[in-house]
Amino acid sequence: MLRWTRRLVQGSSLLLFFFLLLLTRYQGKDEIAYPVRLFLDLDPLILLATLLSSHALPVAFYAAIAVLALSFLFGRAFCGWCLLYRTSRREDESRFYGMNWPPS
Repeated sequence: MLRWTRRLVQGSSLLLFFFLLLLTRYQGKDEIAYPVRLFLDLDPLILLATLLSSHALPVAFYAAIAVLALSFLFGRAFCGWCLLYRTSRREDESRFYGMNWPPS
């Protein structure tokens, strides 16, 4: 049951990424639209780059700090469930090693 729940969360994350990718198109303004902006505000690496370049912490990046805190608390749960790299990697391993790889 947990395996199918994880796959559902990973698939949903992948679909959300592709949906936001389609929304990311130039519309004549130099501003990122709301749903894409929220997705980028959750990224801790963008938080670090903004902090190093501007020496300030915008309010919008408090969500990225929450993501970091949850990652420290739950360890690999975020990486195994939500990251797109792991989702694509799991499909490659399943094709190469068979449908039961990796064992859970």
